[in-house]
Amino acid sequence: MASDFRCARLFGVALLSLVLGFLASNRGWATDAPPPATDAVDIVSLLDQEKPDPAEAAKRDAAANAPIPNALPEGKRGEAFFHRAHARDEAGDINDAIADVEQAIALSKGENYVRVTSRYQQFLHRLLARIGDDKRAVPLMLSEIRGLERRERGRLFSLYDELALAYGRAGDFAPVERLDREIRALLAESRTWSVNNEPFRPIYQEEADSLDGYLHVIRNQYAEAESLFSHARQVGQEALDHYDPAVQAEGENYPTRQDYLSGIDGYQIAVGSMKVEEGRAPEGEIDIREALLRLLKRDGKFHEQTGRAVSTLGAAMLGEGRYEDAERLTRATLDIYHQLGFRDDAPRVVGNLQQLAQSLEGQKKTDEAQKIDDQIDRLVAGWDPVPREAVMNETPRLKKLIVTGKAAEAAELAARKLQRERARSGDDSQSTAVVRGYLASALAKSGRGAEALADFKTAIPILVATSRTEDNDDSLTAGAIDDRNRFMMENYLELLAREPALADAETIEKTLGLADNLRGRSVQRALAQASARAAAKDPALAGSARSEQDLGRQLNDAVRDLANLLALPSDRRDDKTVQGARAKVAKLRADHAAAQAVLTAKFPAYAKFVDPPPVEAAEIRALLGDNEALLSFYFGENASFVWAVAPDKPMTFRALSITRAELDSKVAKLREALEPEAVTVKEIPAFDVPLAYSLYATLLAPVEDIWRPAHNLLVVANGSLGFLPLGLLPMAADQPAPDPVTLFAEYRKVPWLAREHAITTIPSASTLKALRTTKSADAQQQKLIGFGDPYFNEREAADAAEEANAALDRGTADPDLGDPVIDERAAEAETRGPPVGLRRGPPAADFSEALGILPRLPDTAEELRLIAAALGADPAAALKLGKDANERVVKTTNLSAYRLVAFATHGLLADDIDGLDQPALALTAPKVAGIEGSGLLTSEDILGLKMNADWVVLSACNTAAGAGAGAEAASGLGRAFFYAGSRALVVTNWSVQSTSARELVTDIFRRQAADPKLARAEALRQAMMGLLDGPGFVDDFGATVFSYAHPLFWAPFTLIGDGRGN
Repeated sequence: MASDFRCARLFGVALLSLVLGFLASNRGWATDAPPPATDAVDIVSLLDQEKPDPAEAAKRDAAANAPIPNALPEGKRGEAFFHRAHARDEAGDINDAIADVEQAIALSKGENYVRVTSRYQQFLHRLLARIGDDKRAVPLMLSEIRGLERRERGRLFSLYDELALAYGRAGDFAPVERLDREIRALLAESRTWSVNNEPFRPIYQEEADSLDGYLHVIRNQYAEAESLFSHARQVGQEALDHYDPAVQAEGENYPTRQDYLSGIDGYQIAVGSMKVEEGRAPEGEIDIREALLRLLKRDGKFHEQTGRAVSTLGAAMLGEGRYEDAERLTRATLDIYHQLGFRDDAPRVVGNLQQLAQSLEGQKKTDEAQKIDDQIDRLVAGWDPVPREAVMNETPRLKKLIVTGKAAEAAELAARKLQRERARSGDDSQSTAVVRGYLASALAKSGRGAEALADFKTAIPILVATSRTEDNDDSLTAGAIDDRNRFMMENYLELLAREPALADAETIEKTLGLADNLRGRSVQRALAQASARAAAKDPALAGSARSEQDLGRQLNDAVRDLANLLALPSDRRDDKTVQGARAKVAKLRADHAAAQAVLTAKFPAYAKFVDPPPVEAAEIRALLGDNEALLSFYFGENASFVWAVAPDKPMTFRALSITRAELDSKVAKLREALEPEAVTVKEIPAFDVPLAYSLYATLLAPVEDIWRPAHNLLVVANGSLGFLPLGLLPMAADQPAPDPVTLFAEYRKVPWLAREHAITTIPSASTLKALRTTKSADAQQQKLIGFGDPYFNEREAADAAEEANAALDRGTADPDLGDPVIDERAAEAETRGPPVGLRRGPPAADFSEALGILPRLPDTAEELRLIAAALGADPAAALKLGKDANERVVKTTNLSAYRLVAFATHGLLADDIDGLDQPALALTAPKVAGIEGSGLLTSEDILGLKMNADWVVLSACNTAAGAGAGAEAASGLGRAFFYAGSRALVVTNWSVQSTSARELVTDIFRRQAADPKLARAEALRQAMMGLLDGPGFVDDFGATVFSYAHPLFWAPFTLIGDGRGN
């Protein structure tokens, strides 16, 4: 019994198209994984740079344009049209291919149906399906099944597959399940067929597994689908490896080499799509990019399968929240389809228009997105009812109806969609939960609160679980899945805040943990990872945990590097380098899996430490001390909320009358006086006390009865509030009149929140449990190691040596360190007033140039000496100053031997230097230190350090900054130090003035030395108030030049993590 290898090869291509279309209309997109650095601009440029071999392209074009002699007999002319149709298809001329194969069918009358006509019909229905013309394709397939079911049953495998996909495209899933059962029965039957079918049995298995994989996609079982598609690809690759052109020539139904290659690439892209769905977007992108490169090399840009690959890559980027990149790739796809002659109403074109609308909506280009939606409505008006409704009821459309005041209409559509989704994928599937969440949101906005609450309570646990499994530390974008979940959860919280009588106390208290899920999670994940290591029973197990975490991070980096290599044009892409990168990824993946297996066996509770379940208010109450309260804020696009928890009171939950955009605007205005474009102190703007009070009244006053009695406040925040310390909010609105004598002294009269309350920031409510149950550093550890006063060029080093020698001559040098205490005030330019002297590095062309122009900060040496004195540490052993403050010393020192690690230097943000893509601390220039390196301690470098510190002090500028634009607070250096093993951080929210920073930081440790019971947060509060109320900047005659009462000076530092302990 003969078979048809080609069916399996082309099924991979057809499967890809359907999988993508299904995902686009049903999932609302996912994931929150780290995107490869290369953007869509590079990929779009590759479309024109990567071209097929000219000789092969010429040969293919010649075959596609070959004339058909009229003198040939009808049968031979039909065969000629059929072969030219294949050539035209391979050349990307799909409409001309359809015309040719229709001619072949017309000329095949009287020919053998099995050997001739059915082959022509098969090719035609595949071409029709690829352009979305299932109205013509399905009858052809049914006709072929009737013609072959008694004579060529092996070919039924491909027909069942393709017919199932056609039904799936129409949204009719019951026949899909029926055909899956039939193909399984056929597979069992095939085992009884003659030995002549032995070579075809792997192909039968591939086809059955592929259809089963599609069913797993329908049911949201992406890992299972990935496994099945991967197996199908493997079977195809093995068949290609043993490809024999002579055997192929023996029969009409054998596949060509092109068929094998197309099928393999189709399955690989499907595998990549599944990885994206599982939250492994970088790995998925690599699969898709590899296939795309092969397609470009083989078929060129304007080919239907290339369009599919580009569309898939755009879909992956849409899922990651990379909306601009998704738009570029989707537009490129539409251009390919337009050039190929696809009809405007072809399902694949419409699917890409849907994708384009979503990418525009993600960029807040609402009007443009609406125009695309209107275009889609016109295009599908003539479709059959079921597929038309599937397009009209896609989940992003439901959201748009809700936010534009058409919630009742959205509820009606969502109810119908939910009924279909439950029948298709079950009550507990992610897709069902998504639709149910939109239904609940529509009901809530329609005034049907009780019905909405029931649906919310069913959907949200599933959505939360999905979001947690797809979370990743390195993401700079929230990802579209988080955008979707936040929309639904904000509606849920808004309903509970508006109608609290709908829910019981237990339901309300569970929302505290929900807030943690809504925020960025990279910092809380880093702290949780460190806590998991600390919770290990022995050092060896802690080492295994660190190894697993490091391997996971290294795997992400390696995947990103490989993706970037694959985005390079062929003339810049070295195949050996790519192969090496692939091997590295494979090894790291295997090593990571092995490390996970070890932890699973030896440390079963590890997963709960690393990814703790949502916390409830009762757990927080049990963790709080008598004089503590927790405030958890969430600021959303349309609604914001606060949770207040005290140990002896029920939790209070309130909606706040401010949106994220409104908060951003107010915080940005306040920060104008905190991060000023000022050269001198006199140019520092006044701090807007009434505006700051408006934030106090909006954020804190609604729950004042809970937190006001407590002295110690634990604060969880998201968005821009993470960059504005709550302690500088005033508790009264009056703007003080300027002091007539001393600059900024008027701010001493302001009733700042920090006057009464010590404030500690924590990444999430759930991390409080980790912080309170993790042991402190070993008392046997050394007290301090500090790094400061680095030299950024050889001139600074020479000047420092001269100053040291001069100080020795005067007898004023520190005999232990040989470095003088430099008084920077001697260099003040009186004609311009006192310099602000910020610890911030200026932008520059490259790292060496930037380091070379950074001003030295000699007062940081004094700052560290004073800390050492307060702690009773030997400064000669504890401090690494000048040339010793370099990256090699930092990286080779056993930092886990110290309870306190301090850095006092310049802080740099990403993009402060061309090529710097992450925050960093500036250390001694490599040339000055006589070492290799960049002179920077980047957040990536810090992730590789190993600490066991009670706290790390980062006395530099903007050390609370995020990893990049739009990232959460402390997700740069802060996250890295938490991961490295610190339980608390002292970080800065803006560029600090150097002398005031020195006085504040050293005063923290003087106060703790004087009072061993003084907690870190309270020591910071007292030091801030001491600076505020103190004499300020004093000249050589003891007179105050200006006060440090302006919050720019006393309020930049935030304590994140564990605020207790001394």
